[in-house]
Amino acid sequence: MEVNYCISLVVPFPLWELQSKWIAGNLSGRLALSSQEEMMKDVKACYSKLKASGRPKRYTLDLSSYQFEYDDWVAEQCGCPGTGMEKANVLCIFQEKIR
Repeated sequence: MEVNYCISLVVPFPLWELQSKWIAGNLSGRLALSSQEEMMKDVKACYSKLKASGRPKRYTLDLSSYQFEYDDWVAEQCGCPGTGMEKANVLCIFQEKIR
């Protein structure tokens, strides 16, 4: 019997660091939130992308396929350097080796 499995890995520590910088920036007033209309547009776009890929809404917070894009977006918002694609490449190599 063949068993197929998929392991979704997320590298949490850089993600948490960037998110904490973003939250601190917003709370201090150094960074501004997008308008409510812009946020709703982004939510609808996210749901449309999930629907088009055949994935249920419960996967909204699954960052495994686009974590480094998200990390780089948060870093850009904070004025920090991005994560760099070399980390994504290392993670992809690691995922392939453990499969």
